[in-house]
Amino acid sequence: MMKFSRIILTASALLLSTMVFSAPLYAKNKCPTNCYPMLVMRVIDGDTVQGYIHTSDDMAVIYAKLRLDGIDTPESKRPQCPEEHLLALLAKGALANQLAPIIRSRSINQTCACDTKGGKFARRRIGSLRIKKSGGKKWIDVAKPLISRCYAIAYSGKGPRINWCKCLKSGDCPANKFPAKCIKRFTSKSK
Repeated sequence: MMKFSRIILTASALLLSTMVFSAPLYAKNKCPTNCYPMLVMRVIDGDTVQGYIHTSDDMAVIYAKLRLDGIDTPESKRPQCPEEHLLALLAKGALANQLAPIIRSRSINQTCACDTKGGKFARRRIGSLRIKKSGGKKWIDVAKPLISRCYAIAYSGKGPRINWCKCLKSGDCPANKFPAKCIKRFTSKSK
């Protein structure tokens, strides 16, 4: 029974990918170099989305979770404290709001997955996600507004991660990672 379900699921994914990524649908999507059209299906958390990435091979589509490269948001699955969980939900909401029109329309003409690579992060691909606002000509990295609005920190993937609970409870945050305006906005210390 399980094998039959996998066959049906695989066949459905192939059918969906040929319908979604047929040439006329994404012909207008001129992604930047090293980027491919992506159909974003949902936001998993503040730094991960899920969907289909069209590859350089016209017949290949990857179903993937894309972890946004260059940022880190608080953990929503196993938060260490209520403050971390709250900020994780806010970060997820901010990313979902940013992508809502694209997810609703199921459009790949406004979304590109860039510089993707396989990663060690829970079977996710790592890369940036760029969007084009309706009528816009410029591609925008979705991670940048999350950082500027204090929902994420810049993170290279190297070195220790921020201790969100310590930061949010006491205000003891690395200044180079979580700016003073963010500390003031989200920490218990500022209340």
